[in-house]
Amino acid sequence: GITFWSMIYIPIVVAMASKQNVLGAIDGGLIALLSGGVAVLLSFLLIPVLSKIKK
Repeated sequence: GITFWSMIYIPIVVAMASKQNVLGAIDGGLIALLSGGVAVLLSFLLIPVLSKIKK
């Protein structure tokens, strides 16, 4: 009962919040989507640099 709902509550809230973030970004226009894409692209480009630092 209570244990089940306490374990399932957080993933549902996170999923609802992420859906609202995506809808807000789409409603916010092209600039919001473009800035998100640039952030993801920069993160992907940093992977080789960070992997060399570890070695």
